[in-house]
Amino acid sequence: MSSYLFIQSRDPITDRTVELNLNLMCDLLNDSKEVTLFLVQEAVMLAKKGILTNHLENFLKKGGKVFADEFSLKIREVDNLKEDVKIAAVSVITDALLDQHKVVWN
Repeated sequence: MSSYLFIQSRDPITDRTVELNLNLMCDLLNDSKEVTLFLVQEAVMLAKKGILTNHLENFLKKGGKVFADEFSLKIREVDNLKEDVKIAAVSVITDALLDQHKVVWN
């Protein structure tokens, strides 16, 4: 089975590509692919509880995994995360590369 790691760095409020990428990730999940989303920089705002994003919730319901970069969360003072989002270090990216994941950075 193919495994994908999407690294999302763009602001989910002002950049429509975030929504398009989440749709693509859901399509991959529908095709029985393993998909992980790593939020970094401005994209960590998606992880905050109360930020309504149907696309992220849909991704999680379909079995996608979401990690938020610990440093980016700290710098932006983002806390109170959605319960399915896990805090992680950037080492998630290097681990995925070593495990032969296909990596897509936006």
